[in-house]
Amino acid sequence: NNSFTQIIWASTKYIGFASASDSNGLTIYVAKYWPPGNISGLYEENVLPKQDVKIPKPIVEKEYKNWILKYHNIYRKIHRSGKLVLSRILCKKAAEIAELILNIKSDKINYGLCSIGEYKYNYLVSKKTTFPNPKTVCQVWYSTSIYFHYDSEEISSESGNFMKTNK
Repeated sequence: NNSFTQIIWASTKYIGFASASDSNGLTIYVAKYWPPGNISGLYEENVLPKQDVKIPKPIVEKEYKNWILKYHNIYRKIHRSGKLVLSRILCKKAAEIAELILNIKSDKINYGLCSIGEYKYNYLVSKKTTFPNPKTVCQVWYSTSIYFHYDSEEISSESGNFMKTNK
């Protein structure tokens, strides 16, 4: 799973986001991206080093998907990637993947479940209606960026989460 670079992959322009919950309170969060990233030979132009960016205080809005979008775009700005646009089609695909992952009931998820770039986030909640802080979700996805080597396309297994934030 190469999530960190997908988040900041410069050529990616659209994002969809959805979640699915079971009766035990396990919630799966999925972000879908188009066009997908992590393409061999294109890392140098799509995974750019960090720059200094002022990160705003937590954003409070009514729509959770917009929170996720805003935090994705903050991380993308750090790497000089363009802003993503929320896509209803990708949100629907993300919902399908979230349901599929939830029904698999396994911690060994095949990230090749579909052809479009994807990232999942598992979160155990006490109530089905409880959402984790969207900033925390994106921070978890981005956190493995410390393991990414900008001078090489070789992907460290530890940098998996970082790759989906890029351009």
